[in-house]
Amino acid sequence: RAENVKEELTHVATEIRRLVVEEGYRYKEIQVLTRDLDCYENLLEPIFAEHEIPVYVDRDMAMDRHPLVEWIESLFAIHSYNYRYRDVLRFLRTELFMPMNQLATSEESLTDWLNQRNAWRRKVDITENVVLAYGYEGYYWSQEKDWEFIRYDFEAEEQEDVATMEEESNAIRQSLQRLLPSYFQAMISAKTGLEAATVFYHFLLQSGVATQLKMWRLQAIEAGQLETARNHEQTWDALMSLLDEYVTVYGESSFDFTTFQEIFVSGLEGLHYSKVPTAIDQVQVRAMDLTRPGAAKVTFAIGMTEEIFPQKIENKTLLSDEERQTINDTLTENQYLRGTTGRKIAQEPYVAYLVFSSARERLYLTYPSVKDTAQEVKPSPYFKNIQKDLNLPVFEKNETTIFDDETTSLAHISTYRTLIGELTRLKRQRKETQEGLLPFWLNMEKALMNQSIAPLAKQVFESLTHQNIPEKIDEVLAEPLYGKDIYTSVSRMESFYRCQYQYFSRYGLRLKERDVFGLSPAATGEFFHEALDQFFKLLIMNQRNLSELTDQEVNLLAEEVLNSILGDARFSVLTTSSRMNYIRYQLSQTIKKVSWALKRQSQRSGMTTVQTEVLFGQIAAKKGISGLELPLKNQGKIHVRGKIDRIDQLVTPESTYLGVIDYKSSHRKFNMTEAYYGLAMQMLTYLDVALMDAVQLVGQEAKPAGSLYLHVHNPTLSYEGKDDIEQQMLKKYQFDGLLMKDPDLLDHLDTSLQAKQSSLLFPIEESAKEQIKPGRRQEDKFVTEPELGALLSHNRNKFIEAGNQIIGGEVQLNPAYQGKERIACRYCPFRSVCDFDVMLKENNYHRIENLSKEEIMARLLNKDEEGATEDE
Repeated sequence: RAENVKEELTHVATEIRRLVVEEGYRYKEIQVLTRDLDCYENLLEPIFAEHEIPVYVDRDMAMDRHPLVEWIESLFAIHSYNYRYRDVLRFLRTELFMPMNQLATSEESLTDWLNQRNAWRRKVDITENVVLAYGYEGYYWSQEKDWEFIRYDFEAEEQEDVATMEEESNAIRQSLQRLLPSYFQAMISAKTGLEAATVFYHFLLQSGVATQLKMWRLQAIEAGQLETARNHEQTWDALMSLLDEYVTVYGESSFDFTTFQEIFVSGLEGLHYSKVPTAIDQVQVRAMDLTRPGAAKVTFAIGMTEEIFPQKIENKTLLSDEERQTINDTLTENQYLRGTTGRKIAQEPYVAYLVFSSARERLYLTYPSVKDTAQEVKPSPYFKNIQKDLNLPVFEKNETTIFDDETTSLAHISTYRTLIGELTRLKRQRKETQEGLLPFWLNMEKALMNQSIAPLAKQVFESLTHQNIPEKIDEVLAEPLYGKDIYTSVSRMESFYRCQYQYFSRYGLRLKERDVFGLSPAATGEFFHEALDQFFKLLIMNQRNLSELTDQEVNLLAEEVLNSILGDARFSVLTTSSRMNYIRYQLSQTIKKVSWALKRQSQRSGMTTVQTEVLFGQIAAKKGISGLELPLKNQGKIHVRGKIDRIDQLVTPESTYLGVIDYKSSHRKFNMTEAYYGLAMQMLTYLDVALMDAVQLVGQEAKPAGSLYLHVHNPTLSYEGKDDIEQQMLKKYQFDGLLMKDPDLLDHLDTSLQAKQSSLLFPIEESAKEQIKPGRRQEDKFVTEPELGALLSHNRNKFIEAGNQIIGGEVQLNPAYQGKERIACRYCPFRSVCDFDVMLKENNYHRIENLSKEEIMARLLNKDEEGATEDE
């Protein structure tokens, strides 16, 4: 009795190996019988291979999984569904379609063929990426015109070089276009079955199918995989036989393409490989029902549980046993229905007789205690009767433990490969129990390390001490990856503080997700930014004041902007389908609604827009106003680049104020905790740059007004809202972010504000005494000048801190976790790369402590005071 199915097979394999090595049996004199091959098949061959036991499983294997069957099915699907993406890629991924001009000739070596196949495979990989990214289906495959596409990097704001992608993907497209449309047309035009079969056969040759199967066969023979080689040969022969039979039956008949497809798909799916042993000396594994008396010297009957031996037989057919018997009584001698349940049950003792008499010298009966589920199973009644009547012992076979003696331990070992597994298990137990290994095992390990398999053993043993902790990169290697000077953006630095490994994967290793056809969030954001930028640029160019325009003029201006943008190649995806046309309509409606809101805001506020899409630093070949340039410990600098969506100006009798506006396609609020930990650096950086370059932007020094988010969306209004529609709309577009607690500024932000009212534009309100102040529960959004100075200084220090860690080669696996959100891992595409697992003790989240504004300011202002004291 074994602990489970795996242990049962392991001990059977160990005993077979012992019989051969110690008692002189041949593998061909041993057979393994089972009633449940489905349960054992996946484990049997790997375990026997580990014990170096040649095995032959006597079981029919269907052809439906062979690539040739996939090739035929996908070929027909391409025609039926007009070049769907999944059908075309399924067709190419079989690697049977390699046209004659792409293939090595039969005289060339297998190496030449492998090189050509690998080159073709690489082209298919690139083609799949292109098709995924651009949604090429239908006529894109059958047209003669080559694909032409652009690839735009929205972060770098430049087009990528796609010449190689175009060339290699078009090579695949051209191969299909040369053969498939003409083949389908010839099949449709065929008059008879013979004519269609001839077209199909020639297409098989032109596509390279016959040559590919031949080369696969040679490759399998060279690798010693004779059964695989025979399967390739049999599949081709089966297809040719089916084609011959089709011609015999339908050759002179009028051709029907649908019938042709059905015959070849179902015909090949229903076939099985004829199997013969690939060697003489092999252990035979077969079903119990197929054995015969004295078939082998030694028989192992495995899986002897009460569920299958005798087999539980139920009648699940439409007719009951009584009905079958009644019908059989009325039929003639040469007519009958299949046997009843009673007859099948009566055959079970005979099957048991075959099993028990199948061995001439030794019979082993085994069963697992647990099978499939955690529920314990019971042995077969035959097993119990034999054990009881003959007074035979039942041996318990379990996994090796660290406490087993030498004799018990030796029973688990048959080869050096199995020794690796046993030692690995014991070393793991030693780690958990803190117990030492027996000297016997230490001697075995020493002997193992003197064998040719030692490198594998060493690698496996090292896995026991492996920890999922990335190693720090040497500074000498970090510089070629990132450069001595770091040119970065705010979003990249935020990524670093979300998770250092995520930053390393994306910007160090330059890993990237495959683009999938559709409007990405980045493209949506770029669309909104471009539209609003052009909207304000037209106003400034025409010297028009937004507050003075009529609604009709605003709408016409928005239409002009949209017509310009929708013709831009960057947004060509919006014209590719009916669904995309609808998305284009929704985006256009959003811009019109935002334009409406911008007009109302300009009428109510003292803020006026002076610049849009202000570039700072250098993005691609474009250079803007001065960005942040901060010193690093390696004598280099970190150069921060970016683009400020909008800069507004407020002029009062006392001062000039500058504020930055950032457009967001999703609702966003300024979070002081995130800003403190480097997770939200954008608004502080933009304000810092605007103030630093105020003279260049507005011609004079300016005070800070704040950094604000504007949610760009098409809002849904409440049907039962108490406010009128205009008020509801303006509330949906209310600015949110960081504002200065400056009375002069607050008095001029919303000129429409009245006593005892809350502003519809900003998080402020006017008291009964006509004093403008932060709105209710909005205090955390307002800061004084010293507080803002501390925040900006801290923000710069976070850039320097990140830059120094990057050039120092820091690569920590430290995804940020805030509140109940896995903010770093939630949408991270690199989970399969880092293998972060919170169940591993070495993998921990970087938990973000939620701090109040007062706590943050206390920390920052105290730090500034300490720094000032040290300077003195």
